[in-house]
Amino acid sequence: MSGIGGHRLPRIKTSVFMADILQEECDAIVVAIMANTHSLRGNLATAAFAAAGPESTAAIGQHLKVRKLCINEVEHFEAGELPSKFVLAVGLSRLSFCLQEAVYHVLVRAHELRCKSIALPVLGSGGFEYCAEDSAESMLGAAEAFKSGYGARTMLRDIRVVVQNPEHMSAFDTASGRT
Repeated sequence: MSGIGGHRLPRIKTSVFMADILQEECDAIVVAIMANTHSLRGNLATAAFAAAGPESTAAIGQHLKVRKLCINEVEHFEAGELPSKFVLAVGLSRLSFCLQEAVYHVLVRAHELRCKSIALPVLGSGGFEYCAEDSAESMLGAAEAFKSGYGARTMLRDIRVVVQNPEHMSAFDTASGRT
């Protein structure tokens, strides 16, 4: 830890591991929703809101009926029956160059909600068809940018990337320089 004026600054930890994101005990989990649509599509997004319970499912459904989620826009919903407090839904497109900005906006929203911990899936790797390497580089780049901009003034201390398979783990190992 570095210090300013004799005060120790807390660190933000970024970790990558295999697990079921819906079982993560943290302040927020993240799901991607296809931007500019009125429907909830995507296996993880559908599963997350179904697991959160009928109130959360109704809330996201009502939100999407009234207003589409734009690219990189982040909305938060109560997590209901999930072990997290919030589900953060981010609007993504099939344009992978937007991913780093989207992840950055997710982390900023977690900061605004005063979250201490957040769990993200490998965003873009499912129905958006980004390659795992691009997702890994973008997500780790966004985490580093967030740490540089908000590190000393945020409550967010634990950024978890939850992967589902060895290919994604390998991509993150490569992107972080561990291999």
